[in-house]
Amino acid sequence: MDIFLTALFLLVLAADLYLIWALRCVEVFRREIRRPLPPHHPFISVLKPLCGDEPGLYENLQSICLQDYPSWQVIFGIADEDDSAIPVVRRIMAEFPQRDLRLVIDSSVSGPNRKASNLANMVRFAEADLLVISDSDMRFERDYLAAAAAPFDDPETGAATSLFSGLPDAGVLSRLVALNLSDWFLPAVLVARSFWEIRFCIGATMAIRRNVLEEIGGFENLSAYLADDYQLGRFTVEAGYRVRLMPQVVNTVVHEPDLRSFLGHEIRWARTVRVSEPVGYSFSFLANNALSLGVLYLVLSGFGLAGWILCLTAFGLRVLTHFRVRELLTSPLPSALWLMPLCDFLSFFVWAAGLSGRRISWRGNRFIVRRDGRLEEQSF
Repeated sequence: MDIFLTALFLLVLAADLYLIWALRCVEVFRREIRRPLPPHHPFISVLKPLCGDEPGLYENLQSICLQDYPSWQVIFGIADEDDSAIPVVRRIMAEFPQRDLRLVIDSSVSGPNRKASNLANMVRFAEADLLVISDSDMRFERDYLAAAAAPFDDPETGAATSLFSGLPDAGVLSRLVALNLSDWFLPAVLVARSFWEIRFCIGATMAIRRNVLEEIGGFENLSAYLADDYQLGRFTVEAGYRVRLMPQVVNTVVHEPDLRSFLGHEIRWARTVRVSEPVGYSFSFLANNALSLGVLYLVLSGFGLAGWILCLTAFGLRVLTHFRVRELLTSPLPSALWLMPLCDFLSFFVWAAGLSGRRISWRGNRFIVRRDGRLEEQSF
């Protein structure tokens, strides 16, 4: 028991030190995004892969058409001609006749990753040398494209990606996802960046030079993998370019209708991270369990003074991180401190579930994820 308590004590201490370092990283990034954007405004092709009419889709697509940016085009990509997102796209195109908008409907499949296959079909119609890819659930401020172009002022930049936070609907599960994104995921990326160069992209929103995309084999090459975004960043770095963070935190609309959807989505994401970054995934245990570990040590140590100090320190750092991250967000919601214990408990459950298993379900399809990150489609 003494050995176990000593090990638990060290884990709580390590988790507290992680939160202290995370606070520093958040502050550094907060200063970065307050700097003026460089006057670099290349023509941009925005690729929007779509699948179904999801909550808030109209507002999400509208936000990319309302950019304060000199020149860009938007390509909406859909694989099924009966897809329910098509009427929403038609409405957007009618509302913004002055914009360069195009709808591409193509069911061609270049690999098991349907999103990457969709992008491969769309990119043929892109006219710009700088490509911006964003998911259908992203909602942007008017300076998003300016922020996306900013890292490419450096000729060594091959790709860029953006941190994002959750914009939840009224449901508790959606708010839990949003809280997890802001309090755990966002600081974790910044902590990783503080130790080494970023070698990945985050699929919610990323940008890449066309020549770099062609050099790494295009979206056709990425369509074989589960984490096409991670591979895009990895291949970019291996080709001799840098991956940079965009100087902005964008918003993703979060809608989790029920517990099954919530757990399925979170566990798939956890297994994606584990396959892509196994070492980082192992250490992420400390990132989102400081409070849980502190409470466990407090109870098992008999509510001694050391236990109270560790537990209260973990709680204080956890709360401080929550509010510091909120200062970065473009659309902060009312604080949800009461959800923190539940969020941390579910994070531990999802992390544990992500440690094993290679089967995932993605938009109605089942896959096995190979050790190299490639997808193998399974029949129901």
